[in-house]
Amino acid sequence: MMTRTLTEEQSIAYTTVSIPLLKKLAQSKRFLTREAVAVNELATAEILSTLARDGSFRVRIMVAIHPNTSAEDLELLAYDSRIEVQWAVEERE
Repeated sequence: MMTRTLTEEQSIAYTTVSIPLLKKLAQSKRFLTREAVAVNELATAEILSTLARDGSFRVRIMVAIHPNTSAEDLELLAYDSRIEVQWAVEERE
């Protein structure tokens, strides 16, 4: 069985309480880091709005289930090209 280890950047994205740092990490080239930002409970609606348009459907799923995601972004994600993202929005309701 393969065990995946978090990079330092991912670990920071999951746990940081710094909003400016979360904003910076949301721009990472690594989708797993952006996914970690989307899971961080302190991610703001502004950060999540950026990630709602992310190229990775996994990031968009995390945005769809985050409690801080705005109604406008949930509307956008409800019509996402990936059914998995649409389901994540439906599960919130």
